[in-house]
Order: sequence, then structure tokens, then C-alpha cells
Amino acid sequence: MHRRSSFPYYLALAAIVLFTTGLSTVTRGTVYGPYNDVEIVEVKDGDTVAVKVEVWPNTFIATDVRIRGIDTPETRNGVKSGQRIPECEIELGKEAKKYAQYLMLKAKKITLFNVDPSKTKYAGRISGNLLIDGHTFSDAMVESGHAVEYSGGKRLIWPC
Repeated sequence: MHRRSSFPYYLALAAIVLFTTGLSTVTRGTVYGPYNDVEIVEVKDGDTVAVKVEVWPNTFIATDVRIRGIDTPETRNGVKSGQRIPECEIELGKEAKKYAQYLMLKAKKITLFNVDPSKTKYAGRISGNLLIDGHTFSDAMVESGHAVEYSGGKRLIWPC
């Protein structure tokens, strides 16, 4: 009779324990950054971007970042605050996304800062801020009229 080794089981268990205990110490509200020379992989909408960031030398992560401090119109159908999102808000959301893409494309340097990986309540996204050539992305979006300041709570249908 051939006896099966229990080594792979214990190795997997040890990896899970190390990962989960390490993760809990990393995500207790600690804020990280700045991370310089961030690559924008995709602008998802006016307040969410997919990024590639070098977190250690030659070690990169790709993640979605929900921009702190702003809210932009939605770009898809759905429900918000118990109401159906109107088509006019979706059009405003598409305009906000285009403006965000414009800011990213013309940027020479993008920095990710004020990153809080524990703030994943936004559909799995981390929260953080971006500097675009030294200027705060969220300020640019608010000043252009494509975003409003947001600090949590119920998001209302955009007036349109």
C-alpha cells in the first residue's frame, strides 16, 4: 500500500496562514504611497482607473483604484439610491470618463498616493489619489464639472 505524503497539505495550510495573517496586518487602515511612474492600464470611468504599480524593485501589481474624495456620474445602467439611473446621467458619465482619459493621456508623470488597501468596499477596488504632473486628479475633475466632492454615504442621481 502506497502512503500519500501530507507535505503538500501542510505546505498549503502554512501558505494560507501566512497570507491571511500578513494581509490582516497590512490592511488595518495603513495608508501607502507615493508610488511614482504609475502606468494607467485603463480608465474605467471618471472615478476608477486600472493601474500597474511598481511596489518593490521589479515587483509590479495591477489593481483598480477608486479615486478618493470624488464621485462621477455612472456610465452604465443600474440603480442608485433606489432609483433607476437615467440615460442623461450615463451620458454625463461617458463625458467624465473621456475627460479622465484626456488627463491621463497628456500626463508626463502620474503618482499614486494615499492608498488604503483596506478600503475595498468599492467592488473590490482599493482607494487612493492620483497626482497628474503634480496636480491632484480629483481637483481637476471637480473643477471641470465632471465630478463632485464625495466623502461617503448615499450617492444621489445626477441632476441633468
